[in-house]
Amino acid sequence: MDEYLKDAFQTRDPLVGSWVLIGHPTVAEITAGLGFDFVVLDTEHPSYSLETLDTMIAGVVAADRDTSPIVRVPLDEPNRITRVLNTGATGILFPVIETAAQAREAAKATKYPPDGTRTIAPGRGSNYLQDFETYVKTANDATVTIVMIETERGLNNAAEIAAAEGVDAVLIGHEDLSASLGIFAQWDHDRLQTAIDRIITTAHEGDTAVGRVTPDSEAIEATIDRGFDFLITGVDIWQLTQAGQRAKAAFDSAVED
Repeated sequence: MDEYLKDAFQTRDPLVGSWVLIGHPTVAEITAGLGFDFVVLDTEHPSYSLETLDTMIAGVVAADRDTSPIVRVPLDEPNRITRVLNTGATGILFPVIETAAQAREAAKATKYPPDGTRTIAPGRGSNYLQDFETYVKTANDATVTIVMIETERGLNNAAEIAAAEGVDAVLIGHEDLSASLGIFAQWDHDRLQTAIDRIITTAHEGDTAVGRVTPDSEAIEATIDRGFDFLITGVDIWQLTQAGQRAKAAFDSAVED
């Protein structure tokens, strides 16, 4: 199993990803084919099944690029975490992590014993039975654990979460964080901006990579300059909507002229 992505997170090298909410392997394959370092396949909010996720990971693999599939799975679904990793996911993105104990539990859920609690079975990740023993021996050193801080409680425990053993990176969930702070979608609010800066600072004090979703490409340079180590620069639904809005607006303008 390739350790490139995990090593890059741990050394805080710049990384860029994209986010897929639409449950179709073609969307996953197209996104992976664009050359992102990783693509997040979200199973927290969308309604698609594990079988659909299996085809989406196959789509990422079919793109024949060095793009790693990361899957978002809630911490309270340990069986799904194991099954997702067996389908070939390079790592797990855990939403709503609020304590160091939860962060440590998340890291253990992605690792085989004796380091963790993941159970052993063949799958795409191990090339089924062809590379099974090698995969089991190397997976702990290559599987990525990313935790999301997206509540006020998580903010208050940010330093301990970022420093928890086995955590490779922290992703700030700014939308839910704004709601938790009682200022939903007030993106320029001082409390939200202060909270984001606090997470960046505390994560870096523990030498842990920190990132965020940045759907606005014009904001990427400023976001990097702010101190983020990695970005998720697009979400398929937003990109589809925004492209459609721009095309419709251009047509309306042409007709009015």
